[in-house]
Amino acid sequence: MWQPLGKLFGLGNFSAASTQGDHPEPSEFAHPGNRSLFDYFSQDSRWDVAAQQYETRTHPDLAEILFDLSPDPVVRKGYAYGRPVIANKQGLIFGWAGGTSDFFTRLNGEKLEVACREGARRDPTYPPGWVNFYTFRLRADWRKILQRWVTTSYEETLNPA
Repeated sequence: MWQPLGKLFGLGNFSAASTQGDHPEPSEFAHPGNRSLFDYFSQDSRWDVAAQQYETRTHPDLAEILFDLSPDPVVRKGYAYGRPVIANKQGLIFGWAGGTSDFFTRLNGEKLEVACREGARRDPTYPPGWVNFYTFRLRADWRKILQRWVTTSYEETLNPA
């Protein structure tokens, strides 16, 4: 139904992705711990039929910064549903970026609370355990703050509680 309407209004070759598996999930990040994140991503992802890939949902500069924050050479870097992500070697995603200034890390328990005191925020619309670092809310040393929390998140995925 949506594709004919898109053609009628000149919206190009896009069709909305769904959680029913209409389009491929990123196999390089196949890990059961990513299920809630993939469900979240798929809610507003768009599939580019011509390119056979998801439309990028993040400013390219943010993707580059996220990949540069990677704390270990074995970290997997790539895209899931059009968003840049970083994952441990088992494929569990511990960081992603969105929009023009948002970075997200997976944190648990007390560390999640400490991150919020340093400028991160929880949002009930994000999957559980994820916090948002909006760069404009952080101090001038935002990159240093992000580096610390990306590294912390990575270490947590290696040693789950």
